[in-house]
Amino acid sequence: QLFGRPAPDRHALPFGQQGLRLHLPEPLHPDGQPLVVLAQTDPPGGVGLGGLALAFGGLYLIIRGFIRWEISLSFLAALLITSLLFQLYDTGKYAGPLFHLLTGNTLLGAFFLATEDSSSPVNFIPMIIYGAGTGLMVMLIRNVGGHADGVVFAILLMNLTNPLIDKIRPKAMGKVKSHA
Repeated sequence: QLFGRPAPDRHALPFGQQGLRLHLPEPLHPDGQPLVVLAQTDPPGGVGLGGLALAFGGLYLIIRGFIRWEISLSFLAALLITSLLFQLYDTGKYAGPLFHLLTGNTLLGAFFLATEDSSSPVNFIPMIIYGAGTGLMVMLIRNVGGHADGVVFAILLMNLTNPLIDKIRPKAMGKVKSHA
């Protein structure tokens, strides 16, 4: 019951998406949820939007120059690589990379939360480290920790390390002559 009414079926699909679901061979998560459904509809997690809408919104922000691509790309790459390693370790226990990409707050965190200007690094190498550390932390929280979705928690933990990570800078090129 939800507010005195029967709870809606979270995974009920409109007619057009039912047809898409029935005719396309899709890789399945161990729970049986087709990945095309996760990309287009309300995924399990707190977002309430499909993964495609978040991905298009994030790419739009990158193209327009509102956010930089380094944090988002390294976040998603680290998440996908780490989830693949977990799945290769035990396929029966851990879900695949596409499932982790399309569920929870992953895309919201990659494009909208981790890239916030006030709490993310400003230099290139620290951005890559920050994004990769956040993606790795998400997978550790999801697979080893007790939380189902650790995107926001991982971003908060990496925000604590941001002042230290942002001190990493490449050495200046060239040689300084002494004026003595």
